[in-house]
Amino acid sequence: MSDENGTTYRETIQQFLHLHRYLRGYGRRLHQEGISGRKISTLRYLIGAGPLTVGQLSDYLCISDSSTSSLISWLECRGHVTRTRSQ
Repeated sequence: MSDENGTTYRETIQQFLHLHRYLRGYGRRLHQEGISGRKISTLRYLIGAGPLTVGQLSDYLCISDSSTSSLISWLECRGHVTRTRSQ
């Protein structure tokens, strides 16, 4: 391995380790707040898709309407989403 390739390799490994440590810390903070991957996925989907019914969201998440409703209630209690009655 040439010196240039070795330097690039070390820099890449250092950047990877930096990113890995950041993501681990971020994951720990989310876990402490009780925010699961499914909750993050739900919020990201709602940001992109806009207002949805419980049925539409449960189809996306591949979970039951009752589980989706519980998830929405959790997010609503913490101020992450606002629920309105559909017409």
